[in-house]
Amino acid sequence: MAHLPDTPCAEFHADLLLDQGYCIIPQAISPCEVTALACDLADDFSATPLSAGPFYGDDTKRFGSLLRRSDRTRDFVQHPMILDIVQKVLGPWCDHFSLNLTQAIELMPGSRKQVPHRDQDMWPCSRLVDPALGVEFLVNVMWPFTPYTQENGTTHVWPGSHRRCSEVLIDPHESIVAEMEPGAALLFL
Repeated sequence: MAHLPDTPCAEFHADLLLDQGYCIIPQAISPCEVTALACDLADDFSATPLSAGPFYGDDTKRFGSLLRRSDRTRDFVQHPMILDIVQKVLGPWCDHFSLNLTQAIELMPGSRKQVPHRDQDMWPCSRLVDPALGVEFLVNVMWPFTPYTQENGTTHVWPGSHRRCSEVLIDPHESIVAEMEPGAALLFL
């Protein structure tokens, strides 16, 4: 991974995101803000049943509409540096961009790994665009409420896989474990 600047910089992270297909921004937001949002959503996590199906995981809790559930969510979805990065990545290809969804996810102990997938495949038009053009359809952002570690099932990313769209399966050994602490943000294409 490239040398990280002393302070988070939108330009640096946008370039890294476009080059590698992912980037981790350490200390993007105060861990206290993360804890406060997690507390706001604690009752929702308690009330949410386990998901169903192999893709979402029978041992995972998921719920959406976070902006309705906590005003603190705005600090995350309107984070100035994240918006600057998204503008650089998506801006050349569109007049505006929109928030697709907000979702909170909790993996239960012993959860099975989700199958590797590309979220852009939800939009059939993404298959019609030449990957060499570098057109991106979305930027995913994850904010951990707890430390993301190999042991607790953190997300895996495949560096450069955003340029290998014709490959249905990419060797799992090429993946990187996206370990990070609360306050960091994971962006991926």
